[in-house]
Amino acid sequence: MQRLSLIFIILILSLSIKCQIIYLDSNKSITDKESAVYYRDLSEKEGKLTDSYFYMNGQPHEIIELQSLVPYVKDGKYRLYYVSGELNYEIDYKDGAIDGYMIGYYKTGQILRKDLYKNNIFSIGNCYTNNGHDTSYFPHLVPPEFNYRGNTNFREFIQNNLKYPPIAAENGITGSVLVEFVVDTSGYITETRVKRTTNSIFNGSAVSAIRKSPRWKPAFRDGQKVKQSIVVPVYYYLK
Repeated sequence: MQRLSLIFIILILSLSIKCQIIYLDSNKSITDKESAVYYRDLSEKEGKLTDSYFYMNGQPHEIIELQSLVPYVKDGKYRLYYVSGELNYEIDYKDGAIDGYMIGYYKTGQILRKDLYKNNIFSIGNCYTNNGHDTSYFPHLVPPEFNYRGNTNFREFIQNNLKYPPIAAENGITGSVLVEFVVDTSGYITETRVKRTTNSIFNGSAVSAIRKSPRWKPAFRDGQKVKQSIVVPVYYYLK
């Protein structure tokens, strides 16, 4: 059965929300219960919207308080949990922006960091060891970095390694493909998939060009290497 888009589901649920459960795969795309990694519970209580994600065993993953569902505006507390169930992050939102504290926790419950924001702008912060002592400040998230022989422009790398499908070139077909991939903790590109395309004739070529990428510098979250997904457009045009 063809999957319904998550945006379409949100639009439907925004019209009447009481308690709606949606099943999601590892990429948080709509799926059936048997294939699900998470389930999503959209609920409204006393005029307050809550968007909650749970693992299939009922353990919380994300709990998000909202001002509105469409447009999607965070307002209130955002909570992220470790797979084992402990609170990982708690963030204050106001009108869709981080406004207040972003507090990170070790699995022990000890505070890892406490950053103060005003309307999405960082003001001041402190980081702590797992014993509660002050330590040198480090950013919450450092994105993955592409650098190939001094070239940091990944889109340029893609275009230089892109092969135009002959049948598309012969027929004057142009278009674009939106590709998502993951940079793993070793800097390798994995989990490449097409998110959107104007013509499936370009899909294989776009994915192939991205997979030719050399290793990246991986992302860091709270000083630790983490996987991070990236979405890039690949364009096909005739000169």
